[in-house]
Amino acid sequence: KSRVLSARLAYILQSNWMNPEDVVVLSFTNRDAKVIRDKALAMMRRNGFFDTGEYASNAKPINQKVDEYKERIWSGTFHQFSSAVIRRYGDEHLNSHRVVSASEQRGMLSEIISKILAGRHFATFTSSNSASSSHTQETTDIIKAAKVELGSLGSLVYAVSRCLSYWAEANLTPSLEHPVPMVPKSAALAALEVQPLYKKLQDKSKTIDPSDLTPLAHNLLLSNQNALVELRGRLKQAIVDEFQDVSASQHALLKLVVNGIPTLPVKGFDVPKLFCAGDVDQCIYGWR
Repeated sequence: KSRVLSARLAYILQSNWMNPEDVVVLSFTNRDAKVIRDKALAMMRRNGFFDTGEYASNAKPINQKVDEYKERIWSGTFHQFSSAVIRRYGDEHLNSHRVVSASEQRGMLSEIISKILAGRHFATFTSSNSASSSHTQETTDIIKAAKVELGSLGSLVYAVSRCLSYWAEANLTPSLEHPVPMVPKSAALAALEVQPLYKKLQDKSKTIDPSDLTPLAHNLLLSNQNALVELRGRLKQAIVDEFQDVSASQHALLKLVVNGIPTLPVKGFDVPKLFCAGDVDQCIYGWR
């Protein structure tokens, strides 16, 4: 798959169909995206691209030419692409938030769940109004039951984290109507109780989960149609690896960027095109 995608990237660039700034290469890890980009550059180098045209009179060493060209091609993950959209088109409030790591997320969830199990309120770190930040005995009972079923606080925190990430990636409203694969119902119930408290803590600490980035970018482009028009005018080609594992929220963002909104104008003749590769036999994240 990566060889096909690399060949496509090399072909459109050495044919001068578009500039390297007009392309994004998306995969599930930075490494995989960069492998596609680097393979494409190796093909172009073997084909003599860096010895002809504008490079014919360039006295720089070939490695330097390749490295400088490489920096002009955007490659990375969906989360990084979403983050770039938010940084460019988001308002000051949205851009003031920091993306947390998975371990930080679990640490924040562990703090909340531990305080619930200890019967403590949340006014100390979520709100100045203790009445709006407290939890009920029912919440405590639900979380205690989930902890008993899962066997430990760590297992419960992991299951709650998985629920919140799944609902965001799958573009679903948190609900028992959307069961999370490989997570017992008791943990999903606990996640529903924890989720509003976790959002309050996120608002206070100005943090965002990685799984929230793509839905945020999608909603931002929907609400800021000038931004969508500009982005679609800048982007000419999206190359996507491991397409079988694209989540519902990632697919929605990609579809919006490529297809746009029918009622919006298009800048120029070219519109973004999609070239992707996938293999259902290698599906790992299909549960999203």
